[in-house]
Amino acid sequence: MEEDNGGAEARKNDGMTVYEELQGEDAKKLILDMLAILGDDVETSNTNLDAPSSAVDSLYNGYDVPYLAGAERLVPFARLETFRTCYEATNSDVEFSALKVDVDKTDFGYMVGEVEAVLDDVSEDKSKVEAAKENIRKLVDLISISENNQGDGASSMAALGKLEYYMINNHRDHYDACVKSG
Repeated sequence: MEEDNGGAEARKNDGMTVYEELQGEDAKKLILDMLAILGDDVETSNTNLDAPSSAVDSLYNGYDVPYLAGAERLVPFARLETFRTCYEATNSDVEFSALKVDVDKTDFGYMVGEVEAVLDDVSEDKSKVEAAKENIRKLVDLISISENNQGDGASSMAALGKLEYYMINNHRDHYDACVKSG
């Protein structure tokens, strides 16, 4: 799969973003590698570069912030709490059995849904990504038709992500700087 390449801009054409999700050691390595590339360009004022005495470095809005050695220059700017409901087909023979639908509601009242297909290594076969995107389009259109009872198949695939919505409404300067920097 490919990395997400630009939030709303990446969704402009077809409303979908293809990305690779990293967790655990792979995510830590990506963060530290990005910081190494940025070098001294990352502002370090108002940050404590000393290692903490525990695995928790500080609090943000009253919540623990995990410590990541080597990433002391990073400081939190948002905290989101999400309540997620997940759906999947119960019959493996149905057309959409490989898709999952997640509906998230945040602690600040924003609600967004996503339909996803989790694919194994697709670096050699981009047709898997295109087939998954087409299947997602079909399901979103079906959901939109039943929700709107319009039958026109028009769907709202370019919804804002939770963090993007939060930043637009709570940290507009930060959001604008992110958009400007690409």
